[in-house]
Amino acid sequence: MDSDKNNCNFRLHIFIVTSFFTPVFMYSNFICPKCRNALNVDRHVVFIVEKAEGTRGLLLMSAELGDYSIRNNPQIEIEEGERLEFYCPLCQTRLNVHYHPNLVRVLMVDEQDVESQVLFSRIVGQKSTYLIRDGKVEPFGFESSAYLDALM
Repeated sequence: MDSDKNNCNFRLHIFIVTSFFTPVFMYSNFICPKCRNALNVDRHVVFIVEKAEGTRGLLLMSAELGDYSIRNNPQIEIEEGERLEFYCPLCQTRLNVHYHPNLVRVLMVDEQDVESQVLFSRIVGQKSTYLIRDGKVEPFGFESSAYLDALM
């Protein structure tokens, strides 16, 4: 029986390590929770971001969960550690999560038409993303433990 417990724990450990470090790409539409329009083009999700002093611009984020690469216009200088406001580029709705000031929420609809929530940190460089589906939270990123308590 102890052998079974060890095997189960080992499998769980491998699952968690894989989720934290391996980007996951599945064909999905990322949609605004308010207007329900698609936010992605190819493998990028498009947002309007606003810096603390009010400068706004477009930001493209990778649609791969766990890949934190971004693209932005060089006129909008985005620095590590900076907290950005995220908006839907179509309806201008602020995408912040009401129960945590550092999280952003969008919806994801996969190729089987299953809808999930995707939450991620709005602090530049903080690698924290969460896929919430069927009441289960799947974390991605080295710093994903930062907000797990707020999601449980």
